[in-house]
Amino acid sequence: MSEIGTPTDTDGLPAQHPAPHIPDFDQMSEEETMTFVEAFLDRLSLEGIATVIAAAENKHKAKQDEVKMALLQEFRERAAAIGMRVSLEPLTAPSQTRKTRADAGAPLPVKYQGPNGEAWSGRGIAPRWLKAFELEGQNREKFRVKEGSE
Repeated sequence: MSEIGTPTDTDGLPAQHPAPHIPDFDQMSEEETMTFVEAFLDRLSLEGIATVIAAAENKHKAKQDEVKMALLQEFRERAAAIGMRVSLEPLTAPSQTRKTRADAGAPLPVKYQGPNGEAWSGRGIAPRWLKAFELEGQNREKFRVKEGSE
């Protein structure tokens, strides 16, 4: 010991505190890495977690871009091998599978009208007023609105 109470190394210099254990991430399996990440996240504040999420999203996008570029390069090489050229462009928005109706959201025309002015388009469940008349034995067609007389 060089000073009272100060431990020394074998070369006479003051001993260094051991470095905190930092795992060798290159040697860790993905499962071990995920265990480490979960333990790490438990210690972070809300702001720290938000920072980690932003960094993870950026890393995710970068890896997606790498995969896209590698796939594009593979397509180009395979096409060149058979004497062709590949030209791909990214999709700007997913295409709709169904065409939206031009009258979507517009009120439907009245097909049935009750004696007190009640109206029903004929779609969906029949209204109470019409069910009541049908229970009395009346025919639904009695309340049908004639074309053009709305």
